Amino acid sequence: MTSQITNQIGDIEPSALLDQVIYYAGCKGWHVIPIYGITYGKCLCGKPYCNSQGKHPILSEWQRIATTDETVLREWWKKWPKANIGIVTGRKSDLLVLDIDPRHGGEDSLALLEHKFGRFPKIVEAITGSGGRHLFFAYPKDIDHISNAAPLSGYPGIDVRADGGYIVAPPSLHYCNETYKWKLSSHPDEITLAPVPDWLLRLLIEKSGNDQERKINQEPGWVSKALAGVKKGERDDTCFRLAMHFKNKGIACEVALILLNDWAAKCMPPFSTSEVEKCIRSAYSYNREEQSDPYTSPRGFKLTWISDLIAEPEEITSWIWEKTLPTGGLSLVAAKPKVGKSTWARNLALKVARGERFLGRDTTQGPVIYLALEEKRSEVAGHFLRMSAERENILIHTGGAPEEALIALEDAIRKSRAVLAIVDTLFKIVRVKDGNDYVQVNRALEPLLNLARDTNCHILAVHHMSKGKREGGEAILGSTALFASVDTALFMKERDTGRTIESSQRYGEDIPKTALSFDPGTGIIESTGTLEEIELGRVKAGILQLLSDSRMTEMEIRGVLSGNTGLIGKGLRELIASGEIERDGLGKRGDPFIYEKKLVSCIPLTEKQKKRRIRSHYRQWEAKYRE
Repeated sequence: MTSQITNQIGDIEPSALLDQVIYYAGCKGWHVIPIYGITYGKCLCGKPYCNSQGKHPILSEWQRIATTDETVLREWWKKWPKANIGIVTGRKSDLLVLDIDPRHGGEDSLALLEHKFGRFPKIVEAITGSGGRHLFFAYPKDIDHISNAAPLSGYPGIDVRADGGYIVAPPSLHYCNETYKWKLSSHPDEITLAPVPDWLLRLLIEKSGNDQERKINQEPGWVSKALAGVKKGERDDTCFRLAMHFKNKGIACEVALILLNDWAAKCMPPFSTSEVEKCIRSAYSYNREEQSDPYTSPRGFKLTWISDLIAEPEEITSWIWEKTLPTGGLSLVAAKPKVGKSTWARNLALKVARGERFLGRDTTQGPVIYLALEEKRSEVAGHFLRMSAERENILIHTGGAPEEALIALEDAIRKSRAVLAIVDTLFKIVRVKDGNDYVQVNRALEPLLNLARDTNCHILAVHHMSKGKREGGEAILGSTALFASVDTALFMKERDTGRTIESSQRYGEDIPKTALSFDPGTGIIESTGTLEEIELGRVKAGILQLLSDSRMTEMEIRGVLSGNTGLIGKGLRELIASGEIERDGLGKRGDPFIYEKKLVSCIPLTEKQKKRRIRSHYRQWEAKYRE
């Protein structure tokens, strides 16, 4: 269960997402509600200016109808399969959660709390989609009611989620396209919910009379106001906050000490130098992560112990086209005009729909979507007809793309459960002002890549090659971001010997330069072998012809045959192994191998041939004996 919960939502099928809902309700007893989800950065509530994207409940009476009933939950997620997961807090779920928002000073406020009252114990903790934190505590048994507080009085950036509240839970999707995750070392399966510390409980239930006095530390521009000096009862808190502020701004500890000593003299009464130094030492040495394992830091790198990394199970890649197109991946097939990239793409579509091998590699059978955004409807139909397509599971669109093309494509993929979607051509659905601008292209491709990951459907885009004789990723028309963004790039070319295809891949095995044959009558493309295999066949035929009536050394053969000398050596070795030729000599300087075509056994050897063979065997035996 743990590994599924911490996965990205884009890697979880709707059924697996539902499993997390059932886990929270059934295993933990937490009351769950559906929250409006996110698609391509937009809230599914449909409001054009939603101010709570991906965070507000779908059901208006959520407080009353939040439930742990599996039957009800299954109905909800059947109706809203992309809903984010909400967990109701307070007595209902026996949960109290601190919501730490670093954008509003939550990290500094958390540091201040731990500076004043001591470190929290080992607690259950989640990382929010915006980089904040949710700290989970067991609801106090002897307290009847604890209200939400936003923010916790005197501590900006820390909200209390208790009675009447809820939190968004992993693996829900934030509008910034990041998922909520459990902290690796603080998962609810690993740690028991800690009780609310007494000091925190006092803060939550006391009728604080000094909110207005503390308000200075919550308002915009509080730093300049605080530096004017504060009165007794506020000095320690303010000194620590200022020290954390200076630390976060990159101000050296020594400079901060000078600034805060000047500030201390302005307070009423003045704050002692020793207390200033104590606050600075506490602030500049504060690092909450030192007490636990590395995890996804709200403002830093995603760190993992090497022992944990090594212990992680090996990722298994599944394929739509064996060792070429990964499930949930993004690929590009590029060629110059009239080379046949669309024809090739339709051949692939039919093979996947049928589950048949394509160019020597297996395919995974499943529904296919083909978006013919440039070609005529009759041309597409005619080609599939020539390939004897009838009732295969292929859905075809011809004509222009709709305005919300990616949303429409996602709907089509989910409804058809397509394993492969072909977009012909790329820039008809991904629109950029300047196809050579790396940033623009990279941003435009990101939603397409996310769509592939989210639906577990491989998306193949048909694209053009640039003019000239560039090779590899540089041959693709437009920015190099196109090559950098895809899992697999396929290149089709027209050569003197015919059309070829090759690939450059992030996973799997690259397709070597492979010759293609095209039957105009059937419209079917097939492989006739790699260029190396074809050239090797030509070399072997030439060797056999040369040795048909003479004996030659390898150097003599190279002098006659044109082409790759490495292939000549390989051809000789393969012909020896197959028994089509034989060799004489020791293969050393002064006694090189001499090759000749093997005589058919039914033809008797001449006396000269017998003597030559005896001498050869004797020399080989003698050389071996001397060694």
